[in-house]
Amino acid sequence: MAPAIATERMDMNEICDAWIARARSEATKNNYMSSLRRWHQAFFESPDGNRVSEAELIRFGDSMSAMAKSSREQHLRNIKALFRWGHEFGHWQVSPAVLRFRLSAPPPAAATRYLSPAHVEAIINAAHCDRDRLMMLMLWRLGIRSGELRGLTWDSLHYDRLTVTGKGDKTRSLKVPSDLLEQLKLWQMATSGAGLMFRSHRSGSKLSAQAVNEAIARAATVARKNDATIPSGVTAHWFRHSLATAALNNGAPVHQVQTYLGHANPATTLGVYAHADRDVAIADFV
Repeated sequence: MAPAIATERMDMNEICDAWIARARSEATKNNYMSSLRRWHQAFFESPDGNRVSEAELIRFGDSMSAMAKSSREQHLRNIKALFRWGHEFGHWQVSPAVLRFRLSAPPPAAATRYLSPAHVEAIINAAHCDRDRLMMLMLWRLGIRSGELRGLTWDSLHYDRLTVTGKGDKTRSLKVPSDLLEQLKLWQMATSGAGLMFRSHRSGSKLSAQAVNEAIARAATVARKNDATIPSGVTAHWFRHSLATAALNNGAPVHQVQTYLGHANPATTLGVYAHADRDVAIADFV
């Protein structure tokens, strides 16, 4: 898909200011500014005619997954109106695909995609092999994403710290709980101890996202035979949601959960995990 091409007549902030100024009412101006703030939360910059594409609009929509569908669609309409206006006045060229873009149905909210600690334990205990069990433990105890798990190498582990490479190639350092660290060391001795932490049994190469989810689904199916309340459709990301929800329910500060999960903005953490019960007195932490 071809990205838009910016001109040098006005910089992006000037274009955004001019677009807002053309609104006839203060309410509309405030509405436009609200959408731009949402964009800034997702990208930390003004809309850029050099880079806007369907991928950016998908990311923008995903950043609002915790919002009502009508609100997400309104913010998208506003941002697309900005691009269309800038295109019509020659400030930049926008591909027709961007202007035709529509939001797809959002994935199920995190509020419906998390497990109780008991369900997590049951699924992990039903793992097919040591590799699968340890992978699920890593997802549960560290809250890492499937892609982060699959990319881990033994060089990522330094004493009790694990360096994780997340979205946008951003890295973060996570403290590994002592019991998990002990199991990682045993796994290292049982395997080659070099290169990837977790490999395909067949090829010895990097695992696919499908392979990880299939291992989890297999374990969940076994666990469900003893506990019919375990939900279906469990994937790697459920473990991440489960850790964050349990941590917030037990009084973990939002900024700590944010840092561990690798969210750039605490508003993302608050939005995604709005279902968590945080009804605790701050005096409890004194």
